[in-house]
Amino acid sequence: MDSEEMERRTRMLAINVAMLTQKLPDTLINKIYKGQIIRSSSSTGANYRASRRANQNQILLIN
Repeated sequence: MDSEEMERRTRMLAINVAMLTQKLPDTLINKIYKGQIIRSSSSTGANYRASRRANQNQILLIN
C-alpha cells in the first residue's frame, strides 16, 4: 500500500465513522461517545499526514 492509498483509506475511515455515528440515538452518553470516536478516527489520518510531512522535511534537511 502506498502513501496515497493510506491517506485515502484514513479519509474514508473518518467519513464512514461520522456517517455511522449519525445512526445512533441522540442520548447524552451517545453524544459523548460519538464525539470521541469521530475525533479519534479523524486524528488517525491527520497524524499520518503530519508524520509524512515531518519525514519529507527531514529528508530535505539532510540533503
